[in-house]
Formats: sequence, C-alpha cells, structure tokens
Amino acid sequence: SLAGPDAGEAADLLNGAGLNAAVVGDEIGAAAALKMLRSVVIKGMEGLWVEALLAARERGVVEPLLAMIEETLDRYPARDFATMLVTTHVAHAGRRQVEVRMSRDTVAGTGVPPLLSDGILARYERDARGLAAAGQEPGMVPPTLDAALEILGTLPADPPG
Repeated sequence: SLAGPDAGEAADLLNGAGLNAAVVGDEIGAAAALKMLRSVVIKGMEGLWVEALLAARERGVVEPLLAMIEETLDRYPARDFATMLVTTHVAHAGRRQVEVRMSRDTVAGTGVPPLLSDGILARYERDARGLAAAGQEPGMVPPTLDAALEILGTLPADPPG
C-alpha cells in the first residue's frame, strides 16, 4: 500500500516491476496508518480470542463457544458485519453496556484478567454517555456506516455522566 502525492506514479513503477502495489490515499502516512489500524482490528481480535477462550477453558465451554462464534461470523461478510456492529452500537450502546459489564464480570470470575473486556466496557460507557448527552434517540439505527461514524466521531471526548 502506498500513499502520498506521488503514490500513483510509484504504484505504476512497482506494478510494472511485477509487484502488487495499491494507492490508499493522497496524504503521506496514510498507508502506514492503514497498516496500524488493520492491526487494531486483527490484534484486537487476537486478544479477544485469547481472553474469551482462556475464560471458556476455565468454565469447560471452549468448543461450544467456538461453535457459537463460528455460526455468527459465518453469517456475514466482514464489511456487512462491521457495518451491522457499528450502526447498532449507536442505537444500543446504552442498554448493551449492562451486558458488557456482566460479560467482563464473567471473565473476571474465572480468574482471567479482563484486560480487553475492561476496555470494551469503557468504550460502551463513554459512547452511551455521549450519545445520551447528544440527544441520540435509543434504538434508532443509523442508515449507513458513514452516518454511524459521523455520530460517534462527534461525541465529546469526556461526555458528562
């Protein structure tokens, strides 16, 4: 992946040399940021799998957990799954924070430190406060991923609550 004002020319040269180069943005640093943001998702999923499966092992439910998650993940293409999660997050972060807190407590109750679960709970609590302060009506799912990101992106960094 390449970015910057001369990225198109560089991609043409690299592709002509038999490499697979793609332009991802006009701004210098966009390609590096893209790689790091991909890592947020991929390494985040790795950490979530580790935390959840360690807790599942303590409860003797590794295989049923794998089957449940497999069924969910197999139901959606990745882009549709991300869109569904983010748009419904805007609509339901307030009530979902209760389930996230119980999930975090379930992990902690197994003796596995809920490192990622703590962060997930903080995200839900922050967004729920911000959405409420912004007057976002609970249950209203934004029509697009862009609309959901616009709403979430304009929430205050430290909403009241």
